[in-house]
Amino acid sequence: VLSRDGGIYAWVKQAFGGRLGFLAVWCDYSENLVWFPTVLAFIASSLAYVFDPALASNIHHGGALAFGGDGLLFVAVGDQGDGTAAQSLAEELGYPRYYVGQMFRDTARARGMTLEAFGRYVGEHPELDEEFDRTLLDAARQHADIILEGRVAGWMTLREHIPAFRVWITAGEPVRVDRLMARDGGTREETLARLRTRASGEADRYRAHYGLDLDDTSIYDLNVETDSLPPSEVVARIRDALRAHHPS
Repeated sequence: VLSRDGGIYAWVKQAFGGRLGFLAVWCDYSENLVWFPTVLAFIASSLAYVFDPALASNIHHGGALAFGGDGLLFVAVGDQGDGTAAQSLAEELGYPRYYVGQMFRDTARARGMTLEAFGRYVGEHPELDEEFDRTLLDAARQHADIILEGRVAGWMTLREHIPAFRVWITAGEPVRVDRLMARDGGTREETLARLRTRASGEADRYRAHYGLDLDDTSIYDLNVETDSLPPSEVVARIRDALRAHHPS
């Protein structure tokens, strides 16, 4: 006969011995360790949804950053040399990232062409640029918060009247060469030649197709020189600017 007092450990110990009593109370503790916080989280998210559905969202806004339905976040890579800062920012804020440069590279690779050759080809076939633009703008319209990374994405969102916080991230030519070598390999001379050829071709293409001067950065809310800044500092500066721009 089991006594009414003592609990699980005492009951199992009385019936089966001390070892099984310990095992029983350990299993009970382990179950509560997982079950109890899960129940509390469910209750909290349910109450949050009652007061404000946005509070129950699983999108992480990087601390105090919350933009709402029209709060599109846009980052233009500019001439920084790689997308490290934009990628780090996307990871920290928990936003999807649309990278035009990667789409360009993937298309060139699928056609068996180098970036330089594909750039010249696109210059002769503006319909490809138009296809990239449509894909980018579709991505912008489908997300309340997203990072759009590309040289003309800022101008595209401006012309289409899509609300955006526009950031131009740039770096000097020697720094860009170092970053491209670290990412793609090759010698300094080869990398510098590729960089200048691509920059010249893109400037001509954007001027011909869009009537844009890439040196005009007047449309951007923030300009960041990254020559001596690690990605973490670049992200911090953008976040500070976002807090000032969206104080709520």
